Amino acid sequence: LAVIWKKVDGQGTRHLVSTTTVGSMVSFAVSGLMTSMYYQIDTAMLPILSTAYDAGIYGALYRFVDLIQVLPRVILVVGFPALVLLWKEDTGRFEETFVQLRRLLSFLGLPALLVVILFSGRILALAFGEEYRVGAPALVYLLVAMLFAFHSMLLSQVLKASEHEAGLARVLVITVLFNIGLNILLIPAHGFSGAA
Repeated sequence: LAVIWKKVDGQGTRHLVSTTTVGSMVSFAVSGLMTSMYYQIDTAMLPILSTAYDAGIYGALYRFVDLIQVLPRVILVVGFPALVLLWKEDTGRFEETFVQLRRLLSFLGLPALLVVILFSGRILALAFGEEYRVGAPALVYLLVAMLFAFHSMLLSQVLKASEHEAGLARVLVITVLFNIGLNILLIPAHGFSGAA
């Protein structure tokens, strides 16, 4: 980052990018780090606060979360450049595009989530064996949370596109700390269900 920000030549120090740009870069980096931490902190804390059995069951459950997250990520990777351009050029269309993306995520995501929720026990038994069927209720918790996560992912992209990345970074730091606190409270008593 320092190499990008400053370049030293015979005339002294010259800034290649503004302080505002560096601030945005840091905010984007913090947001990315916090998002990764949010989705992985449960898996990291489970073996410390519970048993290897709980960590194994939760790891199997989380494979479905990872798989289902592909859908909003693909949609948002495609939609993000349009959001950035529309924020600069036409805020009315920016808002319309946001609503359309929200509807698309709901239209495509809800049926996929409902199928996995309704058949969670069977799917776990088929994918990993009968002994993993015990994780079905926790998988349902995770997938219900994914309904909200789809829209949270969209809102994160909207905040980045509309130059509110610093506020997003602050919210994500608080969210990760809250998640860690909940894990400390719930995992010892409830194992993989507490993590979910």
